[in-house]
Amino acid sequence: MADPVEPVTGLSTPRPCKPVLARAFVAECRVPGEAPSADHRPRVPGLRTPSYGESSIDGSMRIRIEFRSAEAIAREPFWRTRTILLGDESEWSQSAACMANATVVEYDLHRRWLRIRTSIVGLPPVFLYKGPSRVVVGSDLWSLRCWPGVPFAFDPQSVRDVCRIGYPIGFRTLFQGIRVVPGGSLIEIDRDGQVTVRQAWSMPVAVREQSWEDYTDIQATLFRDSLRRVDTSKAFLSLTGGLDTRTILAALLADGRSIPACTMSWKDLSLDSRTARDLCRAYEIPHEVVRFGEEFAAEFPDRAQTASRLSGGLASAGEATEVAFYHQLGARRRARLSGYLGNQVGRGGVEHKSLRNGDQGMLGEGINAPVDAADHWFYADDRRGGLLEPAFLLQYATLFSSIGNYCIGHHFMVQQSPYASRELIEALGRAPVDAHRPSSVFRMRCDDLRHRFLGHPPHRSFQRKVVRARGGYIAECPINWGWRVNGRVSPKGSIAGLLAFFDALATSRGLDRGRLGRALETFHITGRYDFRQTRKWCSREFLSDTLLRREVRDTGLLNATRIETMLDEHFAGKKDHHANLMLAVDLSCAQKVFLEASSAGAVADHGAYAS
Repeated sequence: MADPVEPVTGLSTPRPCKPVLARAFVAECRVPGEAPSADHRPRVPGLRTPSYGESSIDGSMRIRIEFRSAEAIAREPFWRTRTILLGDESEWSQSAACMANATVVEYDLHRRWLRIRTSIVGLPPVFLYKGPSRVVVGSDLWSLRCWPGVPFAFDPQSVRDVCRIGYPIGFRTLFQGIRVVPGGSLIEIDRDGQVTVRQAWSMPVAVREQSWEDYTDIQATLFRDSLRRVDTSKAFLSLTGGLDTRTILAALLADGRSIPACTMSWKDLSLDSRTARDLCRAYEIPHEVVRFGEEFAAEFPDRAQTASRLSGGLASAGEATEVAFYHQLGARRRARLSGYLGNQVGRGGVEHKSLRNGDQGMLGEGINAPVDAADHWFYADDRRGGLLEPAFLLQYATLFSSIGNYCIGHHFMVQQSPYASRELIEALGRAPVDAHRPSSVFRMRCDDLRHRFLGHPPHRSFQRKVVRARGGYIAECPINWGWRVNGRVSPKGSIAGLLAFFDALATSRGLDRGRLGRALETFHITGRYDFRQTRKWCSREFLSDTLLRREVRDTGLLNATRIETMLDEHFAGKKDHHANLMLAVDLSCAQKVFLEASSAGAVADHGAYAS
């Protein structure tokens, strides 16, 4: 799946100083004697945060950095070695090992070298472009788009991956010649413009624990230690009704700490927001609900396009609310504490168990013919039976499926999570030998439903152990679709869970329209499961303007005839095409933002990163 990497040995060089926190960076190393490219970058005014740039004496190595605050701008002469960090600094130490939730960039422009250590899971990401005369690396695709000399064109295989799977795999991006660097890698670029990518982290071999009691004790201790290292002074807790964030809340309360919480919701409170509200009331914690109603349709197109830019073209309509959420919070908080990686580290789960299965017939002549593939991509390389090994789960499945959403959040705030801990991740190798790993996607779906209604087995869950240790209302309040940490099921919680399940089923089947849709609204069932009501925000006018514009027709990205038929059938109520239309919106927004000359002006109001 990935380019071969050479393992790194003997990494013992101490880090020189505490790093400077950055939001984004892009760096170029040219072959000596090669002239710089003509500067035809999009000009985007209105930067909200300061940027800083410098180059070597001969100009063969250049770097630009967008710092997270004005205080972070370093003033040392350019010949000093500088260290910047993207992500959460809670694991920063003098060790040279990769961290779980941060990427470290070190450079010396006087000696012309650059060294980058990616996080264990590859997030925050590093993107790499290698041309015949230059190497360009950056922390997001818009930074590369704004850099001279980096060509952008769709990768047909990646477009097909997005249609069938939902995201590119094999460390590809949506664009030709630009790849995401695998997690746990060391990237080195020397004065001659030569780049090497080597493996710097791998899951250590460990002696397995004999009992689940001992193993979950170890995990619980490491989880608490990890949370204590997280600086929550300027953070909010992204609280939901699930186990991952509840475990964080329980550990905070046990340590006598509390931070404000925030939850996103449809105009009628979702199940998550209702549960979060009840928890915060019980412990007198400030709780804010950011609601989205029909009026969000007015700002939806603009937010969707911004989401496309920040996600590298992988998401637009589905993440428009995420962009609006961060904009509404503004500068009140600098970090978001969430249950990121809790599913993987706590239960060995995956983020996306279903393929997108988009209609590849709506792709135009500009994309090569579709390739049939019946199996889930997890089964590639004969992975049956060993599907959820921790290294695969963290360094492949998590990176590929979460990169778009993570990049959006990282642009606005530091993304914090106690589950993103190197020690906690490495402890996965100590699980007892009878650790359960489903061998099929169908089994994973069944296990997910079981977890929602009944919970993860108590003796195998360090998360339940942490919540039980705190006790009180947090252990009694129903989780997900009705179960409690104490092992019993709440009748009231189960009824609320069934309503959320019915809402999810109706939405996925396109049944939330017409009379049934009005009935769901009347009985306040709409939005119980998912506050993102894209059907209500996407008018036919918006979809026609987005999918049938001249630029899309000229490039052959989409089959205009097929799109027109889908729009007619969908809005006449003959056939539900919502999922495919949202896929087409993702691709169309990606083209507009990254490939069309007018993209600079379209995103000018959102603090884009450029010179």
